[in-house]
Amino acid sequence: MLTYSAYFDTLASIGKTDDPEWQTTAAGLIVLRLVNDWLDFGPSVVTSSNEACEIARRVVERVPEQKRIKSLLKEVVDAIDRAELFGLAPITLPLLDYSYALYEDGKFALMEDTLIPLLQQAQKTRNGPAIVQFARQLALVLRTTGNFDRAEEHYHLARYHALREGDTLSVLLTKGGELKIVSSRGDWSRADTMSADILAEARHLGHPTTLYAALHDRAYLATTRDGFDEAIPLFYQALEYVGRRQRDHVLVDLASSQVLSGDIMSHGRNACMQLAIHSNHKIVRWQATTALMYTAIAERDQPLFDLYRTALQLAPLDTWLAVGYRRYAAEGLRSFGDDAGATRVIQECRDIAAKHQIASRYVE
Repeated sequence: MLTYSAYFDTLASIGKTDDPEWQTTAAGLIVLRLVNDWLDFGPSVVTSSNEACEIARRVVERVPEQKRIKSLLKEVVDAIDRAELFGLAPITLPLLDYSYALYEDGKFALMEDTLIPLLQQAQKTRNGPAIVQFARQLALVLRTTGNFDRAEEHYHLARYHALREGDTLSVLLTKGGELKIVSSRGDWSRADTMSADILAEARHLGHPTTLYAALHDRAYLATTRDGFDEAIPLFYQALEYVGRRQRDHVLVDLASSQVLSGDIMSHGRNACMQLAIHSNHKIVRWQATTALMYTAIAERDQPLFDLYRTALQLAPLDTWLAVGYRRYAAEGLRSFGDDAGATRVIQECRDIAAKHQIASRYVE
């Protein structure tokens, strides 16, 4: 199979080379090709001549300044150019940052395409720490797109190597990902036990990253059963430990929970409006817009409901949000008298859930 085929498919679908998305995708592809050459053929790729890095830099410079990925791609090129050690070690963190930026932009196919060869390289060179990080991020995108079996395999791989490396933090974070798969399949009893154990271990470890993740996961688990009164205080606790990059993800979960709890005029609604407009992360904006669609239903505002629904119709939503969006879209269509449309959308919702083995509780 052609390496980075998702990048070529994306470029072909955009078509216009002056489109900012085309330039951003092309820059990512060129930088990843540089990474491949450097790893496959050694330091001579950049030490015999600086041309390879300069070509990559020129392509990256064409990316619009407002694109966050531009600075991340520059960091990858700079890391290769100044690396004193050959191999994955000097470029792992910049590549993980780039990969996660793809996730936040909803570019899930590109993220998966980026991580697979990096994980293969880490396994080939028996780089335990890199295997942990690349496998965990790959599991994240696979879980996000509903590929639970493959996600589970990669979480197990990450946890195995984290245990071998003595990386307790990554072990806990990996368990959190596995927890979400368990809850998605509707095994509530096991999910509750796992969540309680993870939170206890995180409190014992005392690291802000694991505390944030464990509290966020515990709150998330409560929301899956409409336990918003339990979830909201936990989201507030998670905000005390969350890093800057993940903050919007906690805020949108908190704001959505406040809205979905029935407090339509709460601070949550205002927060959703702010996040839907101003968040740097597309997946956050989509989730906030979904919550706002729910407020439009509650207020019987059909024009506003149609506006939010239209904004989400063509968005490449992740599997979870695709289910949630259709669930509320069907509720709104039925509320505004379009029973046929509601029936069609709820069937789409059921089909997605069945395809990805998501518990029916999330659909009805």
